[in-house]
Amino acid sequence: MGNKKISLLNLFLSILLLIQYSCARNSSEKVSKKDKYFETENQYWIAPSLTHYRLGINYTATVVPNDYFIPNPLFVERNGEIDVSKERVVEFIFLQEEDKNLLEQRFTGKSYTEGVKYLSFAIRDDFYLVASTGDTIPCIGVHFERNFKITPYKKALLYFDIIPSESTISLVYNDSLFGAGKLLFNFKEKPIKI
Repeated sequence: MGNKKISLLNLFLSILLLIQYSCARNSSEKVSKKDKYFETENQYWIAPSLTHYRLGINYTATVVPNDYFIPNPLFVERNGEIDVSKERVVEFIFLQEEDKNLLEQRFTGKSYTEGVKYLSFAIRDDFYLVASTGDTIPCIGVHFERNFKITPYKKALLYFDIIPSESTISLVYNDSLFGAGKLLFNFKEKPIKI
């Protein structure tokens, strides 16, 4: 009988600790919104940018304006008109709160080389979009911008297609690299040209 009481007490304490950890983890998350400006050839856009702060890392997603990433005019001239109205590019930035290198093994559990490979290829599977039409769209490509430890942040460009041009989007990120879990970036606005 005494062992049952101890087991139940241990179970109760374990559940209490789990609830406390979960509440502490969720209370440390902050979400903020701000605008980011893009400029090219005397054209300007304002784009929505959302940041989640969790486990000492800022995760920032920005919807890049479609007109900003249209191919070079020479490419269009040689290959015909390209319709980018149903595509979306999302800039995704990781920044550790103390400006530490996020690809260190203590953050990822991987070697530096494995971390670079993950950000260059496999991270694509951690992202998807949900359009306001209800469609779920997987990430079709990622471009990890190598900065060779010059800047404290890591940046990836995420590519999505077959999205109705009038649709707003929500980006879902299942963070399996740093262990922050699922993050939702709900973009209620689209980039606008100014």
